[in-house]
Amino acid sequence: MGFRSDMTVLEIWPGDGWYTQVLAHALKDEGKLYAAQYDANGPFAFQREMFGKFLVMLGENPDIYHPDCIVDIFSLA
Repeated sequence: MGFRSDMTVLEIWPGDGWYTQVLAHALKDEGKLYAAQYDANGPFAFQREMFGKFLVMLGENPDIYHPDCIVDIFSLA
């Protein structure tokens, strides 16, 4: 994907988090990952659904998606 494990990466609209899984695992020790996601109040149902799936994925894998790696989730709305 063209990144190093010590980089800071911004993932724009991670959807339900497939690439987030790859990025977070690769960056978890030395890097940072920011996720720009539509929020729970997005104007379209698919945006709200993807955000919900994304949050579930984060919550189910705290060893990978910990605050030291996933620095922030912010809204694209």
